[in-house]
Amino acid sequence: MLVVSLILGGQWVAAGRADSASPRAQPVLEWVGQFGGVTDTVVTKDYHAFLGVGPRLVILDVSNPAQPAVVGQSDALPGLVTDVAVLGDWVYVLHAPSWDGSQYLGGGLRIFDVSDPAAPLAVSDYDTPGLALGVVVVNQYLYIADGTAGVRILDVTDPTNPVEAGFYEEPGSILDVAVAGDYIYLTNAGLRVLDGSDPAAPFVVGFYPLASANRLAVSGDTAYVTNSYNGRLHILDVADPAAPSQVGELATGANAFGVVVAGDYAYVANNSGLRVVNVSNPALPTDAGFYDTPGFGRDVALTTQHALVADNSGGLRVLDVTDPTNMVESGAYEPGAATAVVVSGDTAYASAGVVGVRVMDVSNPAAPALLGELDTPGRANHVAAAGQTLYVADDSAGLRVVDVGDPAAPVESGFYDTPGLAQYVAVVGKTAYVADFDEGLRTIDVSDPAAPVELGSYDTTGVAFAVVVVDNVAYVADYDQGLVMLDVSQPAAPQWLGGYVTPGPATGVAVVGHLAYVADGLNGLRIVDVSDPAAPLEIGSYDLGAAGANDVTVAGDLAYVTDNFSGIYVVDVSDPAGPVQLTFYRTPGGGGRAAVVNDLVYVADNAGGLFVLRYLPPTHRLYFPMVSRRP
Repeated sequence: MLVVSLILGGQWVAAGRADSASPRAQPVLEWVGQFGGVTDTVVTKDYHAFLGVGPRLVILDVSNPAQPAVVGQSDALPGLVTDVAVLGDWVYVLHAPSWDGSQYLGGGLRIFDVSDPAAPLAVSDYDTPGLALGVVVVNQYLYIADGTAGVRILDVTDPTNPVEAGFYEEPGSILDVAVAGDYIYLTNAGLRVLDGSDPAAPFVVGFYPLASANRLAVSGDTAYVTNSYNGRLHILDVADPAAPSQVGELATGANAFGVVVAGDYAYVANNSGLRVVNVSNPALPTDAGFYDTPGFGRDVALTTQHALVADNSGGLRVLDVTDPTNMVESGAYEPGAATAVVVSGDTAYASAGVVGVRVMDVSNPAAPALLGELDTPGRANHVAAAGQTLYVADDSAGLRVVDVGDPAAPVESGFYDTPGLAQYVAVVGKTAYVADFDEGLRTIDVSDPAAPVELGSYDTTGVAFAVVVVDNVAYVADYDQGLVMLDVSQPAAPQWLGGYVTPGPATGVAVVGHLAYVADGLNGLRIVDVSDPAAPLEIGSYDLGAAGANDVTVAGDLAYVTDNFSGIYVVDVSDPAGPVQLTFYRTPGGGGRAAVVNDLVYVADNAGGLFVLRYLPPTHRLYFPMVSRRP
């Protein structure tokens, strides 16, 4: 019997039998794995902490405050986790919608069964109409602060099938929600109080105006509202819900976010860390203590003796608050954001902002595992690797040189304090080239890692964001000047070769052969012929739309372009004059910078952590199998 398979009209058709493989008519980027992300929210139950880490729910055992231990984690959600509530064996996780460059997609609620904390099980989803930002659960009702869609009240008697019981909508955006008795408290240009005795028909009974009201907590007859603009803690008497009135306030020193109250103290997470306020006399709150966390405090939860601070880029900080005037950090869990990544063999090195650099085992790309970490003194913006040495562009702390001979214990071996803010680093031989923000290009001799020495510099006159070096030419992506080309055959004396002023802000560059690929913000990808640096010529471009290009990596005929909001694009540049988008993957944090190794694409997704994707080319083709004849 002759068996023939072929494609007709773009569909896989089989005569006699189907091919066992599933053909792809279009190339795709598929999910492989993910690690880390920012930490914006935390709640506790018993000795477990439930926190949002990038796009995941992570469950920690904090019974030993010195060593918070991961017990379990969820699969990645479509967007970053914005808030978490827990009741019994159920955890209610809000996640932001993803952004496709023109609209928000798929935000809302996911409910997990955590009866086995090591294996949180997603049992249901609920897509709210707005931006789900704050959540509280009381008995069988879940209350969601849903941005411009108001507050949504869900009946979660059956967590596998949440049903909307009622809602309240008000002009403006609802940022947070709390419930006490029959009353619902909302932050919406102030404190708004609803009678929620009938969840199907809540209605306003009182309001107190407060510009930039952010998060809130209610204890007894008192509401505590943080201010995201001036950092104040506002204390309001709500004994009469129809007439809330402010009785006291205190400046916390920085933009204020999450707040919890226990006994005589209010604990406020702000942009500087954790502020503890004595509220024994609500009319005269006083500053009781402060702890400066490494990043930006976003939320706080309490155990018996400890405050757990969700510190955005600094992870979870566990603080002993037995004496609020002298808080001490007992331990920390630092998953970290990812701003850039470089891969060498089975090891990935990621810059992680304020928490430094991460060393990860990616021998199993589906499950990147942390091997070691080093908290650099600045903000790690970019990283390059050469052998067992890392070079970190560490913002205000300049260039840091890190020995990773023992991946589990990276150690700084030397540094050079650049005059500006180190944004990006490239290393060729014994020379490091640093894009130093408004100080241009710095060339640094790193032949002795313990004592790097500046060789020379060149002021690009704008803001230097990225640099690559090919055949003694440094190509600098300058935010203001576009593409700047310098002769660095003598690193001590870089010389101008030429430049091309791109139409937008250049923040990333890749060079292959005689072509430079420039990530140019809202003006997308620009392809420039640099065969004559004195007369560069743009020969092609690709518009990413409203997202804007942030960085670019080129491998073969493919350009991988990260954007500022929604993820990574794969663009066919085999014809540089006519680039064509092949596929796109939506990441939740807004793609930072990427690395490509064979078919694997490692995306430093900023707030979303490190994503590992696989590029799969199309496989459809005319298929004529072997002819089999029986005798």
